[in-house]
Amino acid sequence: MTIEMQMRFLRPVTSDCRCEARLLRPGRRVVHLESRLYDSGGRLAAFAAGSRHRSNSGDSGVPHG
Repeated sequence: MTIEMQMRFLRPVTSDCRCEARLLRPGRRVVHLESRLYDSGGRLAAFAAGSRHRSNSGDSGVPHG
């Protein structure tokens, strides 16, 4: 379950782009993640950060899809 998510859009992207995501802190109950979207020139176009609560069913807390 998502606890909190924040997104910042810095510039429009009109061609190919690249996204990088990483796990900031994989806690026992709460997982903190971030992602960055770069345009074809390598400039930061968007940034997102969030926290996700792990369920008791063995969920890693990392969204799939």
